Amino acid sequence: MLERIFGTGRLFAGGLTVAVVAAIAVGCGASSRKTELTAPRAISFRDDDGVVHGVLYGRGALGIVLANQSDSDRSAWAPFARTLADRGYRVLAFDYGFSLPESDVAAAARALARLGARRVVLIGASKGAKAAVMAAAAAPPTVVGVISLSAERTTGGRNVVPSARELRLPTLFVTARDDPWSEDDAPLLERAASNAASRRLVVVPRHAHGIDLTANARARRAIVSFLRDRLRDPTSPEPLAKRCGTSTAASSRTFWFRSRDGLRLDGAVVGSGATAIVLAHQYPSDLCPWLGYAGTLARSGFRAFLFDFRGFGESEEAQTPAATWRLQDDVAGAVTEARRQGARRVILVGASMGASVVVVAASTIRPRVDGVVSLSAEWDLDSLIGSHGLNAPRAAPLLRVPWLLATGSNDRLVSAGQTKALAARAGAPAHVVVVPNGGHGWSLLEASPTLVQRLAAFYRRPG
Repeated sequence: MLERIFGTGRLFAGGLTVAVVAAIAVGCGASSRKTELTAPRAISFRDDDGVVHGVLYGRGALGIVLANQSDSDRSAWAPFARTLADRGYRVLAFDYGFSLPESDVAAAARALARLGARRVVLIGASKGAKAAVMAAAAAPPTVVGVISLSAERTTGGRNVVPSARELRLPTLFVTARDDPWSEDDAPLLERAASNAASRRLVVVPRHAHGIDLTANARARRAIVSFLRDRLRDPTSPEPLAKRCGTSTAASSRTFWFRSRDGLRLDGAVVGSGATAIVLAHQYPSDLCPWLGYAGTLARSGFRAFLFDFRGFGESEEAQTPAATWRLQDDVAGAVTEARRQGARRVILVGASMGASVVVVAASTIRPRVDGVVSLSAEWDLDSLIGSHGLNAPRAAPLLRVPWLLATGSNDRLVSAGQTKALAARAGAPAHVVVVPNGGHGWSLLEASPTLVQRLAAFYRRPG
């Protein structure tokens, strides 16, 4: 079989080897080109303990990892892999190496990223279903979803349930009603995945296990729909001038990107420049009130990156209570996207709710951002919305980047004393600016041209 042929390879950075496999094309024209696109090409990549061999199908920036079950090798995926390649996806099926299965799955996702995949979904069957769930935590930020076919609760004597509880990415669990191995375990794992941004369980009639589920019409529809939702985007968001009812002289464009836990968020960039200023809005609002300041930033040579938090504006809502207010993952996703678009430096700016969120997010983002600005940072959002990890005083000692905090002398929500107390907890240099007669959040920018100038100087300071 072609899937099992290895040709001469070409070495890429990071130890990734791709070998183009000769394919016999019948006919010519469109048929020949389609055959070329879906013909398998051998690939080798490294996991934690050595080299893993696999096969690539298709082309493009939307990737899928296929992790097989224990009684099959990668060739068992071939019919479904070709179907996915025909739909425009780049698909990687592989045989396990000598490391843990989840290590191989994560390594396969990284291999796709090095080949140019912008987004990746992990699909696993049986053994691979468990490996995909366990790999999600160690997968690169390009991974935006997990599909688990016939997952069981244990693998090699290890319990998969704790890994399911740690899942944050959207996840689809599929099993068959009469599957003796997963009919009870797959629903158990789905219930355990309560922290996932979204989760769904599909149970099909009769008996089918692992890769065989891809031949079931209902299961296949669910898989294809999940892939479309997680990997593809609708048409671009509305232009800022149309959406916000105002415009800026600087050039702008809108787009979709993904949060760290895989939700689709709408974003916009105003201006250009090597330094991206990520603007996190306050509550209850969206990105539009930032537009005036974004124009100011663009005229000063910065790239303003605006976005809507999950459930606001055009951004997707989380489907589980645990993920509803996990706003720090939205900021992390914005940083990843800004860097993907070419920003060499990234600074986070938040207003009110956003001011607290950027503090929490900055303490977890790696590589670190180059600075943080908080306009009227709320002391503890968790006390208002429940425990979602949005406690600025707890995150402040973990900050290792320059931090500027601003508050207004007339702010009735966040006092100057609270702001100074928050700055005192910082793990890096922190400076407080009190705006005379200033109010709350982004209104400080309108009240104080001096603050705007000071922020511009802060953005330009060396890291």
